[in-house]
Amino acid sequence: MRKTKKFVTGFIAMSLLLSVPVTAGASAVGVEESQKTANSVTSQSITGIETPEEYIAYLNQLQDESFSVQSLRSTAVVGSQDVNQFLNKYVNLPKNKQQQFLDYLNNPEFIRTVFSAMNGDLGSELLYNGDLVVTSSVHEATPAYSTSEISIMAVGDTKDHSLYHEHSASLFGLDFIKTRVEMSYRTTEVKTNSSQITKILNSNGILVQNFYPGADITKSEHNPVIASDKLTAKFNVDWSWNFIWDKLGLTIGVKRQWMEVNKAGSGYGGTYNL
Repeated sequence: MRKTKKFVTGFIAMSLLLSVPVTAGASAVGVEESQKTANSVTSQSITGIETPEEYIAYLNQLQDESFSVQSLRSTAVVGSQDVNQFLNKYVNLPKNKQQQFLDYLNNPEFIRTVFSAMNGDLGSELLYNGDLVVTSSVHEATPAYSTSEISIMAVGDTKDHSLYHEHSASLFGLDFIKTRVEMSYRTTEVKTNSSQITKILNSNGILVQNFYPGADITKSEHNPVIASDKLTAKFNVDWSWNFIWDKLGLTIGVKRQWMEVNKAGSGYGGTYNL
């Protein structure tokens, strides 16, 4: 009986999701709809988790799994420390917020909104009356390292830079989905007051946070490319969002997250739908 109930629930959830146009953007969520979502308890659970106690058990299981050896699959394994920090923040939410958090996760329109909103260049967007915040930002991973001990670079001197771009979805201040692309590279002073990007030291796509039950987010990395003039370099990572609800798989779509860096050690980034 339990298995039959799960199948019916999954079918209803998938039908609800497919009724939402693929092109529907985050801006289509009006105040009336957001208030309705925020104040109602979802009648059908698409995650299989309906209570804060069940979600806490899910996070504890996720934490245990994170101690295991890194999988050879393209899915990143979230670190146990990240899970623990998220768990602590969740249990510190008021009880009504803990339940409301799950009501959002069990709403097919909500995850469609999250997917649509994690799009565009740098900046933040507030949705569902500010409960959901989607942010795109670029950060310096480590201070630049230079072979020169003086401020003026001599010909032949090198400087290493490390930057990353993050796109995150935060609900009640908790980052429940966060993807990152990072790149380390070297610039060389090829002539007086003129430098070029001469080497990519490292590039990687990281699933930093994924605390959405049933969400399988996998990556496909492209080789970083240094521009022909060696003034910029770019790195792309494709993220495939697949949601498994009650053993029924449904891929929502694929996003390309990118970051472009320049010889000065700064960068830009964003995400768009493929």
